[in-house]
Amino acid sequence: MSNLILIVLVGALAIWALNHYGVVQMPAGDIDRRVLQATRGDRALAKRLMRQVRIKYPDKNHEWHVDKVLYDIERDGGYVPPRRRSTPSFNINRSRRRDMMEDMFFIGTVIWFVEMLSSYITDAFRR
Repeated sequence: MSNLILIVLVGALAIWALNHYGVVQMPAGDIDRRVLQATRGDRALAKRLMRQVRIKYPDKNHEWHVDKVLYDIERDGGYVPPRRRSTPSFNINRSRRRDMMEDMFFIGTVIWFVEMLSSYITDAFRR
């Protein structure tokens, strides 16, 4: 019985995590300069294209999404400004590492909580 409860709790946690972390939202006003140039300053179009790519490919990072939008615009005959690397890659990696560490801590805490809850429920059924 306790294994069934543990499986249900872990399944519910997995569904919640997928819904919570599934689609990364881009902060309002944070449109990549190149995408904005490629859409000729049309902010609504740039946001719509980025949103569609994020929904279709939720497992990819922001830079990949930008490159995909630019590729699609260029493929369809639009103008794409040249790529310029102004941000050192170590800043992006440090940010990703921090996010990964926070996620690992959160997952560890949830696993600990589920184990404690499972043991309390098991003890309650044994009495």
